[in-house]
Amino acid sequence: MERKVNKLLLDLCGLDSQIFSHDQRRKEIQKRSYALSVELERRRGLLRQCQEDLDASLARSSQEHARLKSEEDRITDRRKQLSNISGAKAAKIIEKEIEISSRSLEILGESSREAEALVRRASAKMEQIQAACDALQDRVQSESPEQEVELKSTTKSLSQLSNKRIALVDNISNINSRVMPLYDKIARRYPDGAVAVASDGSCRSCFRALPSQLYNQILAGNIMLQCPGCSRMIIKGE
Repeated sequence: MERKVNKLLLDLCGLDSQIFSHDQRRKEIQKRSYALSVELERRRGLLRQCQEDLDASLARSSQEHARLKSEEDRITDRRKQLSNISGAKAAKIIEKEIEISSRSLEILGESSREAEALVRRASAKMEQIQAACDALQDRVQSESPEQEVELKSTTKSLSQLSNKRIALVDNISNINSRVMPLYDKIARRYPDGAVAVASDGSCRSCFRALPSQLYNQILAGNIMLQCPGCSRMIIKGE
């Protein structure tokens, strides 16, 4: 009877290892999918911010260009007036206005060039982020179907393995009701391998040498024992 329980425990341990592996893979797929979606949304946010910056730069450039054009028109008008005026005093006043406007024109020209430079930088940055966003979008669209198929397959396998586990646990509990509480306690620490095999006087999981008395108890078929090294449930090997 104990030999049968040993065999069932090994089967359960192997089954739990598969369940653990599949569950880890499922989490990895979900984590990867989530990470891609978060990164895509982050880049879209950057793209929206770049668009706002570009719009602001374009508005400033347009405003600076309008101010520059207005000052150029003012100088043109004053020069026309100067060519048609007769009095020296009035001519002197207009010449002073033209001088002041010319200095303003230099400042406005510099401001206009700076605004145009901002537009170019904002446009270049937006193109760069747009390209990165498009590349990530293509990657998401390319990987999503494959990930979805793998996720469905992994979830289905997990369901099948879980059903097998239920039947196996019931079988073990019907033979010895004390086994599963201990197994479940150890499995919380070692979800991928709660059972260790004793062979040649040592634990095959942590390779610790077992005390002679404990090893003899294991050979005698006692299954409610734990390795003093790794604390796994330890049983006799086949």
